Amino acid sequence: LAPAMLTQNDNNLRTQAVAVLDHYDDAESLRLQATRMADLNYELRVTVRENLLRKTQIAALKPVVDEIIGEQLNSDFYQGIEQAILLSVALHEAERCPIYLKLLEYPRLETSLIAAWALQELAQAPELMDGVLPHAQSITARLVNKEPTEFPDHLRQAFLFEAMGRNRYQPAVEMLKLYIPKDHSMSDYCRASAIWALGKILEDSQDADIAQALAQRMLDYDHIDPEHPLVKYNSTVALGRIKAPGSLEKLRAVPASDDIAQLAVEWAKQQLTK
Repeated sequence: LAPAMLTQNDNNLRTQAVAVLDHYDDAESLRLQATRMADLNYELRVTVRENLLRKTQIAALKPVVDEIIGEQLNSDFYQGIEQAILLSVALHEAERCPIYLKLLEYPRLETSLIAAWALQELAQAPELMDGVLPHAQSITARLVNKEPTEFPDHLRQAFLFEAMGRNRYQPAVEMLKLYIPKDHSMSDYCRASAIWALGKILEDSQDADIAQALAQRMLDYDHIDPEHPLVKYNSTVALGRIKAPGSLEKLRAVPASDDIAQLAVEWAKQQLTK
């Protein structure tokens, strides 16, 4: 009865059908429950994703799961696309990054956001960043021009910046530098990730100008408009990576009362005194 139950409007019936099918370790049962990967019920599609991930431990079923992921990524249902991305990242399938890159253009912002997160998690090819850069530049232009943006835009941008940082993507440096000045309209989440990425890209560069700008962010404890804690924290970490002369003295100026900042300060000092 499971195939018929999977098509019912009742969430409980579909959930029971998936539970029954999950008892079997054959391709047909796996494919049947995979049809609910795009279910309208969020909890059910998460359950299916978790079931499929567990089934990949069976060697004969791993290729079936891979086929299912490919089918969902190319489907017309955002629910299935999102679950397929999450499953693919859990399986460390970096070869699917070109598909994630295309999904940055997906019309539903939340789906595009998850694709950006996947690139941040898995992208290990600098040439992929050539495709990421125009997307990051587009949001940057909107932020600079004070055009309307939404919070998912900012998170998506943050993930793309972190992908660039992990890949040491030098062409992004000039764009990332725009996020250093204290301008909250540029999104503090974007600014924090941009600064983190600059630290990765410019590691050991001893860039004095950028280090000076980051030190100003780290030490901004203005009573009326203090710098965002994430920006201060990542500025501190970036200073430890860049290793510009004079950074150690700047780090010593961070107030001891700022417990969270001190964690980053101690780490940065270790990098500078190695």
